[in-house]
Amino acid sequence: MEAITIGWRKQTPGRIEIGPRQKQTQKPVLHQTALRRQHQPQQP
Repeated sequence: MEAITIGWRKQTPGRIEIGPRQKQTQKPVLHQTALRRQHQPQQP
């Protein structure tokens, strides 16, 4: 996915802002949810 993002920047420098913003916003939310699920069972 990173390689595609690099190509995107070169091809569409304007749309790149809209794309990464949505991906970055969704990715952190999923990461936080996954981390919380993993942390809950780990914690006694």
